[in-house]
Amino acid sequence: MRKLLFLIAILPVIITAKAQEGIPINPVTKLVSISNVIELNGKTVQALKQTAANFITKNSVSSPLIYNFNVEKNKVPFFGIKISEFDSSASYAAMFVVAYDKTKSENQDQKADFIDFKINFYFKANKIKYDITSFTHKSNDVREEFRGGAFENEKPETNPSKKNIEKWNKLKINTLSVIKLIAKDIEGYFRSTEKNEADF
Repeated sequence: MRKLLFLIAILPVIITAKAQEGIPINPVTKLVSISNVIELNGKTVQALKQTAANFITKNSVSSPLIYNFNVEKNKVPFFGIKISEFDSSASYAAMFVVAYDKTKSENQDQKADFIDFKINFYFKANKIKYDITSFTHKSNDVREEFRGGAFENEKPETNPSKKNIEKWNKLKINTLSVIKLIAKDIEGYFRSTEKNEADF
């Protein structure tokens, strides 16, 4: 009887762990997060802050309503805008579109939802840390038949049926695979500035 009660007690934990498998969680903030530290020689904090701002300007689209992203070509248009800046950090609010039907591009009637997130940069001399986090899924459907909400949610905020829970977990995994491309672009952009100066 005790063994049965124990199994019943830990079953939700097992299910949750399985559902969140592959989802990186920051142990400090408890938020879904993709981050890394990049070391760059001969870079001041001010120079790194400017490089971060240049990255957002260069890679951010003019409007969040951009549907024609192509993951296969590693092109991930996102909309970014600065929301705060301090002596050693800067934060940008960002958004990109999740298009469910990739056969249609730039069609305003296409079913698509939005992912809000933040790109945080932390600066030290010769070193930068980026942290892409605070993911939130928003529905483009006024009926909101499927809205996931914060990525830390085990179940979607609306209609948490078995089918929608599976859809929610898949959406998170697919979104993070796209975010990893943005992270790769961040690292490549910062390292290219170091290389260009070395070549000069």
